[in-house]
Amino acid sequence: MFRSLNVFIQKATHRVLLLGYSFIFICSCSKQIQQSDTKQWSNDLDLETGQGNENRIKNLIKGGAYVNQREKDGRTLLHLAAEKGYLDCISTLIKAGADVNQKDNDDCTFLYHRPSLVRLKTKNGFTPLHLAVENNHPDCVAYLIEKGANINQKDRYGQIPLHLAAEKGYLDCVIILMDHGSNANQLDNNNWAPLHLAAENSHPDCVQYLIEKGANVNQLDDQKRNPLQLAMYSKSYITENSERIKNFRCIEILTSLGTNLTQKSNYGNAPLHLAILNNYADCVQHFIDKGVNVNQPNNAGQTPLDLAIRMKRLKCINMLQANGGKESNAQ
Repeated sequence: MFRSLNVFIQKATHRVLLLGYSFIFICSCSKQIQQSDTKQWSNDLDLETGQGNENRIKNLIKGGAYVNQREKDGRTLLHLAAEKGYLDCISTLIKAGADVNQKDNDDCTFLYHRPSLVRLKTKNGFTPLHLAVENNHPDCVAYLIEKGANINQKDRYGQIPLHLAAEKGYLDCVIILMDHGSNANQLDNNNWAPLHLAAENSHPDCVQYLIEKGANVNQLDDQKRNPLQLAMYSKSYITENSERIKNFRCIEILTSLGTNLTQKSNYGNAPLHLAILNNYADCVQHFIDKGVNVNQPNNAGQTPLDLAIRMKRLKCINMLQANGGKESNAQ
């Protein structure tokens, strides 16, 4: 009995000591482990880039891996991805802030050995130029154009890089693209021009610039809506902050530069009807000041006042009645 108890105590003591030493070892190594995390992430990122594993690259970047790390020969991850032709990996790296102008020890950028990369596409039809614009990297945009990127290349949605720049409000990218001959009136698969996108997303600087460069203010999309009507569909007017101010500024620019104020969409409503439907009283007054016909019927025969009464837009009702607005017999 005593022998069994002694054996038990020896085994238990051994386990306690083993656990204790393990704990001490872990504690003493924790600092080294923490310090090596970044290096390990970077090594893993280098490996996954070389293998073209886009999803793993995204996860490593989220974990803190450095996208502009360099090898002894000066090559970056972009160099490595370019040499392998991994465009999706290049896309991910650029989105994460990889420096496209970084040169290796031979003074070569990532496109030197694969200049054809500027013409490759992702599964969505995005070229490196689309990606640089979408992520607002004007220096990268200029660099890719210099290397032969097609500024009017369409993606699967029929959009050229200028569409993306206008939609996001990236004026610097818009200017660079236009300076290099991008088509301000290029239509996508929905017949949206860049101006439609800039107006809908309340980017007055882009709206102004595109019009100055020849954008058609009366271009209709596939639902017969001009850029002004797209601005009326913007949700920016709902808020009481700078977004609403920018939205109204887009409307002012468009109405002052020749937009057709009587254009009806496929749904039969002119801009004044839309302003009432959206309870956009400031815009109603603006259209009245511009001399719009306050009694223009929509396709259902309803005048703006009919809509204002039906929608119980009291402020709009008062504005319309004060300026000759009338009811019709339409229901």
